[in-house]
Amino acid sequence: MQFASPLGQVAGGVSPNANLTLRTVLQRAAKRIDGKFPNEPEVAMRLRYTIGSALVFVGDNTGALPQFEKVVASSQELLGRDDDFTLRAEYRLAGIHRQLRHFDIALRMNEEIVERRKTIFGQEHAQTSRAINGLVLAYQAAGRTAEALQLAKQNLELRKRHLGPTHAETLVSMNNVAWLYQEQKQPEKALPIFEETLAGMRKKLAPLHPERINTTANLARAYRAAEQIDKAVPLLEVLTPQFRTAYGLDDPRTQSIIDNLITCYVDIGWRDKAEALLISMQSGGVNRPTNVGPKQDQREKSYRELIQRVRPAADQYQRELAAKDAEHPDTLAARQAFALVLRGQNHTSAAAYHLKAVLDARQRLLGADDLDSHVSRLELGTTRLAQRKYAEAVSLLLESLAGLKQHESDNPKAKSRVAQVLQRLVQVHDRSDQKDKADEWRQKLDKQKKQ
Repeated sequence: MQFASPLGQVAGGVSPNANLTLRTVLQRAAKRIDGKFPNEPEVAMRLRYTIGSALVFVGDNTGALPQFEKVVASSQELLGRDDDFTLRAEYRLAGIHRQLRHFDIALRMNEEIVERRKTIFGQEHAQTSRAINGLVLAYQAAGRTAEALQLAKQNLELRKRHLGPTHAETLVSMNNVAWLYQEQKQPEKALPIFEETLAGMRKKLAPLHPERINTTANLARAYRAAEQIDKAVPLLEVLTPQFRTAYGLDDPRTQSIIDNLITCYVDIGWRDKAEALLISMQSGGVNRPTNVGPKQDQREKSYRELIQRVRPAADQYQRELAAKDAEHPDTLAARQAFALVLRGQNHTSAAAYHLKAVLDARQRLLGADDLDSHVSRLELGTTRLAQRKYAEAVSLLLESLAGLKQHESDNPKAKSRVAQVLQRLVQVHDRSDQKDKADEWRQKLDKQKKQ
């Protein structure tokens, strides 16, 4: 790219700027195509395709849109609608409309592209399969996830049959299927497919290949959603410099990865690492975006406030963890207290991650009928209530209630805990529109309070 250096900028007739970003370089290059090739329209068309593709890569879909609109119009006129270059250009244009949330246009274009490729190449041709993949993404973006998933699974089987299970395009289809399962809140189906996909991509694709790093990011998000934060953190730590290299620091995708990593550091209890990463986003830091504005200031403020709110409980948990065994009673108590603070910040998945670990440890070490085990069930059930996982919440709360009732006579604290469980059972049935059952539990709560 001529304009990527000050010398090249001068030679190209523009004012030199040593800090010129790649996006600006591309935008300037796009403007200079107009009128540059009056007698070579195909040269101009193919150059626009290259520049438009590069703009998409750096995240400037708005800048890429007019380039590809001109490419498609020129290609249809010069090469014909059924030419391979035209079909590829239309496919890219449909993808840009999807990214810009022009869902009706993207769907219409993708559906037409699929039908034309079926006619030209056949139902099971690789070109048709690529077009179907674009339609899957269009359905997904438009919120039609059930249709997207059905089509994605069909396309995956097609690619496995014709390309093999480890082909790069097969792996892309696997990623799409896993993502759609994740969108439908079926992490138990999404996670193993994501893991298999990433293992395959690590063998086939370079570390910075867009599909590989995007699948890694998808897996990290899936681990977080599945309450496996400890598995998400190492992936995000690797992804942060990779996204910065691949897309640039200002790209929203890069900043999203940084946000996810800060949040995971907070959620796992590594307040000091969260604070260090936040500092790196502030003035002079290596993760500081250049396009700083009010949104960035607010983002940093929100993280500062979050870290301050969790600091005492997170630090106490880490002190106990460092001084004693991970399953020492004091460590477990501190971990549960930290989980409750996270729940108070609406970090319910993280709270559940810690509470499940505490409950598992207490059941193993103290027994399922120990008072502390029943308290852990109460807190995990309360968290499931906050997550609207009502069936699991009821199961945990009923088990906790039965156990706490057994301790009422020998432990004064058990009585207040019983009242808490009853209150949660009222809430869970109110929120799940089971008013009769809620009234039954309300009567039991009133009776408990009078004792």
